Amino acid sequence: MVIEARQFKRFDIETSVVITDNSIGELPVLYTASNLSEGGLFIKSDLLWEPDSILSVSFNLPGRLESVKAKVKVARLEETFDIFGENVDVHGMGLKFIDISDEDFNFLKKVIGDFQNTK
Repeated sequence: MVIEARQFKRFDIETSVVITDNSIGELPVLYTASNLSEGGLFIKSDLLWEPDSILSVSFNLPGRLESVKAKVKVARLEETFDIFGENVDVHGMGLKFIDISDEDFNFLKKVIGDFQNTK
């Protein structure tokens, strides 16, 4: 079995995320993110897209009024987590950033840096 190392450290965050699937029209869906990294975010939900789907997201972070906007790819789906030896059903999907403006990415890195400095 191959275990992939995470490229970026993840931080717990609870923020609302609006996902729009442009392939089916402007149908925004509101989700809650549970963690965030420079590479993407994890969304908890029972309503999931197929892996490799390309979506648009927007979400707010502390310290700025404007939303961070990005294109993402559904990198993985989760149905069960192993927490302290117990299987817990948590449905969700890992979203990988594939297109984000320099301004939004730099702000995201700043917020993550602030998280690192407070831990």
